[in-house]
This record gives sequence, C-alpha cells and structure tokens, in this order.
Amino acid sequence: MSLIQTSPWDRNISSWLQERPFWWPAALDDVAVASQIRVEEFQEDDTYVIRAEAPGINPDDDIDLTITNAMLRLDIRRRQKKKEKERKRQRTEFVYGSFTRIITLPRKASEKNVTAQYEDGILEVRVPLNGEDADTHHVPVRRR
Repeated sequence: MSLIQTSPWDRNISSWLQERPFWWPAALDDVAVASQIRVEEFQEDDTYVIRAEAPGINPDDDIDLTITNAMLRLDIRRRQKKKEKERKRQRTEFVYGSFTRIITLPRKASEKNVTAQYEDGILEVRVPLNGEDADTHHVPVRRR
C-alpha cells in the first residue's frame, strides 16, 4: 500500500459536515448522510482510485464527471421510476434527486488520462499519477 502526501487543506468539506454541530437535530443525521454520495479513495501502484456507490442509475444519462484545477466533480442523478397505478399506502427509504461530490485529486494526477467505469452499482474512476494538467474537461463513463 502506498502513502499519499496530503495537507490539512486537502480535506473535503463533507468530512467537516459529518461532525454534527451542537444545534443540529439528531433526527436529521440520516437525511444528511443519505443525501451524500459515499466514496472510497485509495492508491494502487501509480493510479489513484475513487469508487462511488451509485446503484439503480443509468450511467449514460445520470452521471457527469468533470475535472477542474485538480478537483474531480461527481454529479449523479437518481430518478424515481414512474408508477403506473396509484398506491394507497407507501413508504420509501430510497433517496432520489441530484447529488454532487467534489474530490481533491493528488498533486501528480494526470487529469487528461482519467478513466471511469460503472459496474454493479459502483462507479470507479482511475486517475494516473504522473502528470501536471489543470484544464477543465469531461470524463466519459463506460458501462461494463
């Protein structure tokens, strides 16, 4: 396993938001967590890997990845399927809507060679660690 050099300023704002302020009602904790895109980040050899949970979506229409100034912006939209017949009682714990997550990439990230794949509800973004780009560009997502 490789170590990644970071600074305290590289932390995502979402990690700060995970600590509940004293005035935040505990009942809203589940809502705040459910409205986030859960990710894991790690380094494999010379590649930085970001995996995001995104079940039940069509990656062709519902995922948009962009990179600007070493920041990966992940936009995911989860749509509720139309119901053909009205139901009298309903309960859902699924969360629908648009979700955004911004992840700071390592300093040596080669932004133009980023690849992304979606399989079994997991989006995997692979970033080679050997470049110095800083342009904004779109990352296509391939379905396996």
